[in-house]
Amino acid sequence: MKTKTLLVLLSVVALFLLAGCPQVNPPGACTQEARQCPDGSYVGRTGPNCEFAACPNTTNCQNYSVDKYPSQCVICPPCAACSSISCQSEEFCNNIGFNRSWYNETANPNCKCPQGYIQKGDVCNPDCYYTTPKCLRPSIHCNTTQHVEEEACIIAGGNVTTQLCCKSVGDFPNTCSIGACGCSPENSHEVKVCDCGQYCWYSYKSQCINPPPQGNTTAESSSVVNASNQFALELYSQYASQDGNIFFSPYSISTALAMTYEGARGKTAEEMQSVFHFPLDNNTRRAGFAAIYSEINRKDKKYNLSTANALWAQKDYKFLDSYFNLISTYYGGSVTNLDFIGDTENSRITINKWVEEQTNHKIKDILPPASITELTRLVLTNAVYFKANWFIPFLNETTEQDFRVNSTKTIKVKMMSLDGDMAKTSSGELVSLRFNYAETDEAQILELFYDGNETSMLILLPKADNLRGLEQLLNANKLNEWKAMLKETKLDGVYLPRFKFETKYFMPKTLKDMGMKNAFDPNKADFSGMDGTKNLFISDVIHQAFIDVNETGTEAAAATAVIVNLGMAPGEPKVFRADHPFIFIIQQKNTGNILFIGRVSNPNG
Repeated sequence: MKTKTLLVLLSVVALFLLAGCPQVNPPGACTQEARQCPDGSYVGRTGPNCEFAACPNTTNCQNYSVDKYPSQCVICPPCAACSSISCQSEEFCNNIGFNRSWYNETANPNCKCPQGYIQKGDVCNPDCYYTTPKCLRPSIHCNTTQHVEEEACIIAGGNVTTQLCCKSVGDFPNTCSIGACGCSPENSHEVKVCDCGQYCWYSYKSQCINPPPQGNTTAESSSVVNASNQFALELYSQYASQDGNIFFSPYSISTALAMTYEGARGKTAEEMQSVFHFPLDNNTRRAGFAAIYSEINRKDKKYNLSTANALWAQKDYKFLDSYFNLISTYYGGSVTNLDFIGDTENSRITINKWVEEQTNHKIKDILPPASITELTRLVLTNAVYFKANWFIPFLNETTEQDFRVNSTKTIKVKMMSLDGDMAKTSSGELVSLRFNYAETDEAQILELFYDGNETSMLILLPKADNLRGLEQLLNANKLNEWKAMLKETKLDGVYLPRFKFETKYFMPKTLKDMGMKNAFDPNKADFSGMDGTKNLFISDVIHQAFIDVNETGTEAAAATAVIVNLGMAPGEPKVFRADHPFIFIIQQKNTGNILFIGRVSNPNG
């Protein structure tokens, strides 16, 4: 068996350009203009000496396009206009990672932009890859979930000085939030702070890069949400047969494995797509994840919801720049070099510390001892944190009541309650006490809103203690059907136990059972999109989550790690009493994105 190296991921994304087609043209590479062939098409210079490629053998197609980089592959427009010739197909363009609607929208073969510009119809826009960053001075380095801000600060003794500090990024891509003055020691590393101008982004590689396309982000994010939600419920069904509490973040897991999927090829990629239902179209998938990332990290919220991605790479290992650039662009993922070979334990501690900080110290030691080794080459991490107050808090009159764990076991729990005709919101406003509620033959369904009414908890309470029957019914279509039935309803009372617990899942067996097999096989895994070789495979996927629900609100956090080796009809008011096991879902209302899903079998943990 051939030797393979380890790649560790906690949540990641990767992109790879097919071998045989030139990669992204860096500054200084061949930039000669394309030449016009007798049939009107254009062919760029290729090869180490910038020699011209042969003209296409055709006289029928007059609309060949000059690619973004004249030294790269020259591709046809959609082949409907050139059916009689063998021009490059849309599938070919997708496979090499190019979106022609983004990189090259030319329909006029007579319009050519000069070097350093990208053609958009008849307009030439600056090409960021030819833009030289304007660097201010040596200052501080921030990861891509932070940005640099300059502040005037009053120092002890009355002097005024200027500091450059890492601030949390707001809306995607890189807008800054205003924070307190002063830099903490951990965010003040000496590097250059650079600016790429109005039209370009500055990448972790100290280069200017083009921003991603601005498509129909609503449609694109919807396709990603639908995929993530379908995976969420299928994964839940895998865990449902086990006893005890269940809790995980499908968004965190899906994001981690989506980034991994970007580096997968062949059968490895096919199996991952089948399990996670990722949109096959590269642009749809990437723009969708970017839009969701932006929405989650939005700053103008009445609740705390954030996510972050980071990559931890073996120093001096040859990963593809295109892979890291894609992660930075679409997933906001920073890249940090560590020495897994020479300093394995400190590398593990560094990653665990990052996860702990991103989750407000709720997720600790996600990577246990010996989880990474000298063969580890990459660790990819995703962290999600959520904390919100109820829109209408529960009464401060919690009492001990019975909770039926199963037919033979009953325990005492702290039961929260809401009843009456009026109630105060978290901001003190007096409102009519109504709930989004539905009822089916199998369950009572209740929706409780968090402050801001942008996120909510759905509670699925089985009737007749028939939890197994409810779980067997649960799928994406059934959940959407139940959500559509919810109507504002007056209830005689709502009773929900306090619950707080932590879960940890080592996921390879579960993912294999779902159909993702090759990724874990050293002899079959193909992650050549990450490093151009087939030497990487996944050795582990680790997910850890925390949930705390009380009278005030909810706090939840999760992190994912992947380790790669070399309506109800009007009637009488009802009571909603969660005194037996139930399913709960924390979701974003505007997107339907399931952030967390779980089962409370024992509120006491």
